[in-house]
Amino acid sequence: MRITRHKAFKKSLRFFKAAFDFVDPFHIIADPSFIDSAVVGQIKLKEDLSNILAGRVTPMVTECVMCHLRKNGRVNTPALLVGKSCYRLKCGHDGKNPLSPSDCIISQLEKENPRHFFIASQDDPLKARARAVPGTPVLSIHGNLLMLESPSEESRQSAEHRELKRRLPKLSEQNDDEGSSSSEGEDDPTRPKKKKKMGGPNPLSMKKKKSRSVTPPPVQQGKKKRVRSKRIQELTPIESI
Repeated sequence: MRITRHKAFKKSLRFFKAAFDFVDPFHIIADPSFIDSAVVGQIKLKEDLSNILAGRVTPMVTECVMCHLRKNGRVNTPALLVGKSCYRLKCGHDGKNPLSPSDCIISQLEKENPRHFFIASQDDPLKARARAVPGTPVLSIHGNLLMLESPSEESRQSAEHRELKRRLPKLSEQNDDEGSSSSEGEDDPTRPKKKKKMGGPNPLSMKKKKSRSVTPPPVQQGKKKRVRSKRIQELTPIESI
């Protein structure tokens, strides 16, 4: 049973990582009800949350949550000490007139939880409001066990919409390529078709081939060779002297 539960947690965590870009370290906002249950179940927030999410975690509380814990500090001092050990998230609300913990936490999620917060709560109305915000994982405690809920329907629909947006540029590029290739092969039906003119024979093909005439090499003009007369050639050496 425990192995099956951990497999379900890993599957849910993979969903939020892939669809909504959740990365380590994970930021977890805890409300007073969750902190109270952690004290009762002897759960160490940082260590046990890190084990269930298989990564580094940063437990957080808002200023309004701390105001609520201070009011109940005399009744539940251990919960106040746990709240003080968490990272203090500035919510921007007036400390003199703080919001309720649930309203303050929901305001941190904004439209689609762009800061990738986990919500840790035992309050059913708060968990329902958190599930309605796409991309919001919800953690809770059952007995002394931490639980990561499966993605809500709103998160699944938002994930499909995001995936479609990612694919749209690729699909449009593919359609553009197909359109350009088809336009090269086929004429645009909206444009009027031009009538083909009947052309005559190619005038270049009608020309007679020129016969190549062989020209004799040019005669070199220079000094004429000096030819000795036969009489001088026939003289003997004695006569020539």
